[in-house]
Amino acid sequence: MMALGLACGPTVTTVPLPVGAEGGPCYGNGTCNPGLDCRSDLCVDLGTAGGGGTVGTGGVGTGGQVGTGGQVGTGGKVGTGGQVGTGGSSAACVPNCSGRACGPDPICQTSCGICAAGYECSAGVCISATPLKLNGDTCSVNQECASGVCGVSVVGEAHCYGTGTANSVCVDTYDCYVGVCVLESISGTAAVCVPGYSKCQDRGVPEACATLVFATCELIHDCGTAVSAAVPASFIKDFNACVLDGCTKINNWTTAACTQQANYYLSGTAPCP
Repeated sequence: MMALGLACGPTVTTVPLPVGAEGGPCYGNGTCNPGLDCRSDLCVDLGTAGGGGTVGTGGVGTGGQVGTGGQVGTGGKVGTGGQVGTGGSSAACVPNCSGRACGPDPICQTSCGICAAGYECSAGVCISATPLKLNGDTCSVNQECASGVCGVSVVGEAHCYGTGTANSVCVDTYDCYVGVCVLESISGTAAVCVPGYSKCQDRGVPEACATLVFATCELIHDCGTAVSAAVPASFIKDFNACVLDGCTKINNWTTAACTQQANYYLSGTAPCP
């Protein structure tokens, strides 16, 4: 019989690295040769080992986010995790709708209200979407009138009225905020607003007496002096004051006396004294 020989590979003998040397085991006290650090019981040169991990980025903004932890470098240290960012803050906005019925407030742009159908917002005020009405036109709310005044007459009718006050020039009574529009002179065309007529009514003065007062004041305006003992010189003031004083002074006259003198003055026969 032939003997068969089995071939074997060469025997490899591993030579251990010296203790304390790079790649070798650490000394028993956990140290290595100078320039080396002991890591996991092995001496390594951190200067040539894998790059260390990057430092995590800190969070920012409102309720800051947690920073991303650093990645582990090859043979390096674990990166330091980022710190929690400081939470952001903002002051609460306080809207101001003072004097505004609609549109945004000028501070926070918060809505101050919405106009009703048929109206539109203009500088915080609801106005009619149709052309504004003139003095004398019928109305239901102030915003419909160009003057901004929708008033109710003594008979209950609502019309647009002007803003004319005492002695303001007017065309008719609808131009006057209160009172009536009266000619300043009997033969003239210029007229002014006079609240005195309503004062006469409030004091119970008959309409004929009130008419007499207006006629008397027109004469005074034309002539610049009192026309009778019943109309003293104190009446020579502005037209409105004349009417107010007249209503006060004739408050106790009888209806018959008022009517008689009113007819006399309004007949146009009363001359300047």
